[in-house]
Amino acid sequence: MRPKNAEELLETKPRAIVTTVFTVTNPTDQKREFISEVKLPRGWTLITKDFPFELNPNESDTRLVSFFVPQTTLVGKYKITYVIKDRKYPSISDSYTTYCLVLPVSKLQAELLESPKFVIAGEEYRASFVVTNQGNTEYTVNTKINSGKNIPYITDAEKFTLAPGQSKTVVVSVKTDAKT
Repeated sequence: MRPKNAEELLETKPRAIVTTVFTVTNPTDQKREFISEVKLPRGWTLITKDFPFELNPNESDTRLVSFFVPQTTLVGKYKITYVIKDRKYPSISDSYTTYCLVLPVSKLQAELLESPKFVIAGEEYRASFVVTNQGNTEYTVNTKINSGKNIPYITDAEKFTLAPGQSKTVVVSVKTDAKT
């Protein structure tokens, strides 16, 4: 049994479906029934279901394998192993390993959490925002606030780092002018 011919390196981004093929050959002089197993990184989901299949002596078959790479997958190179076993004699087995390179994705989201509907001139108010790293790499955030009419403000976080999936609440305090 020889699973082979898969791409050596598959490239993808998180939240994607990846498909590859493996060619399985029965090099023996007997008809054999095979079962397969796909070993994926933790949290990844196998989409294609494989069923036992038979191969005559020296016959080959192409097996399709599709899997889902979760959004939370960090940048890196991951091992994908296709294992094939004789159904009757599982000790007769072979495997082929290919790799999946997960590419970086940068995605930062800022969302308003709370702010007053009305502000009285001369009073201070606060607005809070949540900043979320929806990418798969660490992100250094530099806050920049555009203040209408150059109204003074203070933020509790000017620069911070977010790991993938991490969020931080940023509070902006504003002192309005009593004359406007």
